[in-house]
Amino acid sequence: MARPTALMCPGENRVFSELSDCLSLKGFSVINCAFNEIALIIKILKFKPHVLVIDFSQFQDIRSAKRIAEFKLTREIQIIVNLCPYNDIQMQKTYNVYGIDANYRYPFEYEVVANEIYDLYCRLPHDLSALEEDIENCISGFLRGFNFKISKTGYNYTKSAIRYLLKNKEIAVPNFSAQIYTKIAQEYDTTPAAVERAIRSSIGDAWKRCNDRVKDDLTLDNESRLTTKEFIMRSVRYIYDLNKPIFDEYYRQLKKQKF
Repeated sequence: MARPTALMCPGENRVFSELSDCLSLKGFSVINCAFNEIALIIKILKFKPHVLVIDFSQFQDIRSAKRIAEFKLTREIQIIVNLCPYNDIQMQKTYNVYGIDANYRYPFEYEVVANEIYDLYCRLPHDLSALEEDIENCISGFLRGFNFKISKTGYNYTKSAIRYLLKNKEIAVPNFSAQIYTKIAQEYDTTPAAVERAIRSSIGDAWKRCNDRVKDDLTLDNESRLTTKEFIMRSVRYIYDLNKPIFDEYYRQLKKQKF
């Protein structure tokens, strides 16, 4: 999954440059499209963007605008934003009939527009499974970079511990014996003591084989070795910081589902 996609078809290159920078800072992957109805339709079908940002005044007739807006009905687009260079209220009302989510007129306040587009995106219903797959990839990639042996039992236990803490950010200072090792033991039908030993062994083995550059991502000055708990907690922080948009989106969607 990764990042939400915004397809931009503005009337001016400067508008694309300014707004795409702001949308990128909000976590969007931005795709540009020169104004051409056929080229635009091809990109919509190829990328299925979450957001289409367009200047509808470029269309020669309202039928062309309607054809593009209808992609929202078929879910190829989820949000349509119209950047209108003119304060044509009647035209904006006409476009709203076709499902335009927001209209903005020149001069554009790019940061405001980007923030409001992001808010519209956050209100969409999202499937957590794609985000959870991203989280799994984030954790696996980190552990592979640390030279963990996937074949060792402790690898799966370590991965479970990191996953549990990343998905439950409200647990600031966990009780490892009661919360982490016990939960993993129940998951794998073993004992908390066996989980702790396997994790400690797996981390120790990876630490010996890992190069110093990778270790530096987790250690402070003059630290030669981390305890098991320190390694897990700092790994959680490191993975979160490196993939903040993914986790922030996951937490938002999780909170929406609870309510």
